[in-house]
Amino acid sequence: MGLALDESENSSDFKVHDNGIDILLDRDIKRYVETGSPVTVDFKTSPYGSGFFINSGSNC
Repeated sequence: MGLALDESENSSDFKVHDNGIDILLDRDIKRYVETGSPVTVDFKTSPYGSGFFINSGSNC
């Protein structure tokens, strides 16, 4: 699972509008959102580096 900034929307993208932000999901990621578990995107910084982390709420 990954995160990227994109300038354009594809016809196959699924759009979610939350907290004033449009979020585009491709069909591979959309299935994680449809499970009913909350999905959290967070930015973390540690001594080992920093970056975005996606937690889908599943144990897998």
